[in-house]
Amino acid sequence: MKVEFSAFPKALSGNVAVLVAAMDKAAGGAIARALSAGRYTGGKGQTQTILGQSGEVARLLLLGVGEGRKLDARGAEGLGGVIAAEANAAGHKSVTVVVDPVRGCRLTAGQIAARIALGASLRNYRFDKYKTKDKPEQKLSLETLTVVLAGPAEARRAFAALEPAIPATFLTRDLVSEPANVLYPAEFARRARELSKLGVKVEILGEAEMKKLGMHVLLGVGQGSPRESQLLVMRWMNGPKSQKPVALIGKGVCFDTGGISLKPAGGMEDMKWDMGGAGAVTGAMRLIEVINTDAEGRLILCDAMWYVQEKYKPQAMVELSTLTGAMIVALGHERAGLFSNDTQLSNRLRAAGAGLGEKLWRLPLGPKYDKLMDSEIADMRNVSNSRDAGSITAAQFLQRFVQPGVAWAHLDIAGVAWSSRGNETTPKGATAYGVRLLDKLIADNYER
Repeated sequence: MKVEFSAFPKALSGNVAVLVAAMDKAAGGAIARALSAGRYTGGKGQTQTILGQSGEVARLLLLGVGEGRKLDARGAEGLGGVIAAEANAAGHKSVTVVVDPVRGCRLTAGQIAARIALGASLRNYRFDKYKTKDKPEQKLSLETLTVVLAGPAEARRAFAALEPAIPATFLTRDLVSEPANVLYPAEFARRARELSKLGVKVEILGEAEMKKLGMHVLLGVGQGSPRESQLLVMRWMNGPKSQKPVALIGKGVCFDTGGISLKPAGGMEDMKWDMGGAGAVTGAMRLIEVINTDAEGRLILCDAMWYVQEKYKPQAMVELSTLTGAMIVALGHERAGLFSNDTQLSNRLRAAGAGLGEKLWRLPLGPKYDKLMDSEIADMRNVSNSRDAGSITAAQFLQRFVQPGVAWAHLDIAGVAWSSRGNETTPKGATAYGVRLLDKLIADNYER
């Protein structure tokens, strides 16, 4: 979708969306009548459509902002998502959005405009490469979004800083949405290798290399498949040589059958998104500007975590994985679980996600939980012998592979990597949760 910012023309034409704050009064004409008729109050996200009432304007969409003082960046993105959804539902190819300063809002009109454009762009996505019989009305129609405001230059600058998140998010959504017969480890690695065009150094470890490194746990998980296991290492080493890197690690099980503990047939097809953690890290590597690199999931992660610590000596290590169904029971689909050995890193992650709609909730770790992972016949077991605290014991297992002095965080994204409902800026399906979160974490705390 093409995004343009322009100053106010002499007259508006085509399909126009106007932001209306709940506390503001529109004067005269069709807008005033719409505000006083029916149930439209200008509440946040509320819409009212007027047809052919305003000169050159074919369709006028009133979009409620709510109380201006409560409108933040995420809220403005949500408004953009509503506009894109309404436009596609109506089959519009182009929409003009009118943005005036919102009374009481801490964001300028230019910042609001940029965030609206970002939200509309993120919402204007559909994974339909395998659909060959869709009717025209089922396809995305929106091709051009024009945002009109008094100071378009500021909006252009703000959007230029936000725009790289769009292809990075779409990359992750594509990866997570692909079926497992298409996106197997070698194909995942091939697509990631394309990031080398952007300056990312990509290294692929095959089974022979992993055997030499002693990654027998990861290889043990992969031996149930005729496809070769691969470990994908991506590096962006443009920081100061004196700065220790930040390591991002994602679980990349391309399809999770459960092994001998076979998963139920119902919902088995959804297991293609068990590589949502690795998908998020791949998307983040397309976006960030610093180094980085079911019970079966925690097994492949422990080898990857140990490898990155031994080779790159990171100052911090953040790992994402669709690890436990227990996480969905605990937090539903609103937040990802956060486990960490470092309060500063934990707070940085929570702050990074707070304004993006990628919420985190920190859960506890402790010796008594860790004891549940002890085994009578080996150093440890990969699952507890109890169903209690399943997400916590999984995190405890991973923590055993964290070396002293390394700040570590584990994000269990099982409930947020895929959405059956979607939201303002994300259609149903893969959410790309974590891409913007990781980017903001790096930008706010580790870039110099």
